[in-house]
Amino acid sequence: PSSLDAGFGAIPPLTEMQARWFVSLLDGTTATPLPVKKEMREQMRADADGEDFLFRKSTGARVASLVDHVIYFNDIAQLVGCLPPWRRLLCDPLALWKVLTGPHSGAQFRLAGPGAKPSVARATLVSYPDVFVPVPKKLAVISAALWGVCGLVWLGLLPL
Repeated sequence: PSSLDAGFGAIPPLTEMQARWFVSLLDGTTATPLPVKKEMREQMRADADGEDFLFRKSTGARVASLVDHVIYFNDIAQLVGCLPPWRRLLCDPLALWKVLTGPHSGAQFRLAGPGAKPSVARATLVSYPDVFVPVPKKLAVISAALWGVCGLVWLGLLPL
């Protein structure tokens, strides 16, 4: 089991990602080798400060092991080398849409990298419902511009 608990989100996917990272360290396939001890301690301090700001100021010392699910998941995925392949997703608008608007899940981290199962991951992603969250007007404009660029790439008018 995980030594950290998600402040929100499921623990099993985090545990799976930790296991993938551990195995990649053991077999030498990790995208990012372990840093030296000093750098690791500095990063741990910075992470702890961020977690304190997010959780312990409001929950107090009663829950000392909470992490932000999305941030922690993405950080470990980057170490493993299995972040979603954004450039490739531009050529698959439905999968891109589901990654951007669906639930944050382990499936998007099986599209690329060690242990990837792209066809299974895509099938899982496109089965998810869209999760819409009201967004500020500025973010909506940026999102519309991004979709415009995706459209140009999809039509072949903008090469990658």
